[in-house]
Amino acid sequence: MEPEQPHIEVNWGPATLEVLTSFCKEHLDPLGESELSLSVQLVVEELVTNVVQYGYKGAEGSVEVSLDIERQTVTLTLRDRSPEFNPFLLVTGNAGQDEGGRGLSIVRRLAETTLYERNSKGENILQCTFPRSTGQQ
Repeated sequence: MEPEQPHIEVNWGPATLEVLTSFCKEHLDPLGESELSLSVQLVVEELVTNVVQYGYKGAEGSVEVSLDIERQTVTLTLRDRSPEFNPFLLVTGNAGQDEGGRGLSIVRRLAETTLYERNSKGENILQCTFPRSTGQQ
């Protein structure tokens, strides 16, 4: 059986975070792992907010969110076409002094792994992996 890989692409607007939270809930709540679902939702909110604020700098843009739901992990992937921007670099230095640094510190605590890459198509790709409790409810 193939792992489930739902995805959604949205343009930034007032309802974007609500749409993305609903997307995560729709696909993760049925797993019966409420802590996992809430963690992924929080990470999506933090990362998308950073992409819009620091990547697109408030300009129009879109972000694609996908979930790779496997037996032992869930991998969250965000793609955007803003100028090259690695939000995980915000965590260094004065991380405790601004909201973005605190939010990304939370992301690093909740996710088992965090990765950033800029591909040849001009996309920023953020990936976070979360362990599943695999049947423990």
